[in-house]
Order: sequence, then structure tokens, then C-alpha cells
Amino acid sequence: MSTMLTVGVTNCNRLFYTKALLKSIESLARRPDVQLIVVDNASSEQGTREFLSSLDYADEVFLRDERDWKNDEYTAKNIILTKAKGDFILFLQDDCQMLVPPEVLLSAVDDFRSFKGVKCISMFDCR
Repeated sequence: MSTMLTVGVTNCNRLFYTKALLKSIESLARRPDVQLIVVDNASSEQGTREFLSSLDYADEVFLRDERDWKNDEYTAKNIILTKAKGDFILFLQDDCQMLVPPEVLLSAVDDFRSFKGVKCISMFDCR
């Protein structure tokens, strides 16, 4: 059974890593059963806004203008939660990379169907 997946990426001032992450999930993000939402937490790193604005395979890109140092990650995740259309949400931080084929990741997400009440999967410190 196919499951709609929302992939939510949060970023701040890590353009090199963000590019690597988004390249690693590009084929996944282009699937019709996957929604990609990217939220930038007011990056000041040159080129970040331009790169994120140019993504043709992201369903939504949010470029925040102000930083809230205590709550940036939570604010970004709340934006993703509000806009998510998927049955499951996979949160990825800017310094992660998914080195498995999209089918493997989707299969793993489908496995979560057996856990009642589970909707979000979060991957941190994926380096």
C-alpha cells in the first residue's frame, strides 16, 4: 500500500550541507507520492536564498527573515507540520544525507504504518 510522505528539511547557514542533502533526496522528492517542504531559518550565508528559491522539485520553500535563536528548529518544524499533506512526515536537518535508494526509504516509512499513532520520523546528526 502506497503511503504519501512529506519530507521536511530545515536549514540555517549550511549551504554546502543543504545542497548535498537535497541532491541525495532529489529523485525521492520528484515522486508524486512525496511532498518536499524546505524551511530556511533566516540564513545569512551568501547564495542560500537563491539556491533554495531555484529548487524546481520542492513543493514549498519558506525563507524566514528573522531568527529566534531559542526556537528556530521548532518554528521551522511547525511550518512543515502545518503544510504537510503526507500520511507520514520525515524531518531532516540540513547536515543529513540519505544514501539509500528512494524505494528503501519509502519502504521503511511504510513499515511505520504498523505503529499506531506514529506520524513523524525525525533524523538528527546523520553525518
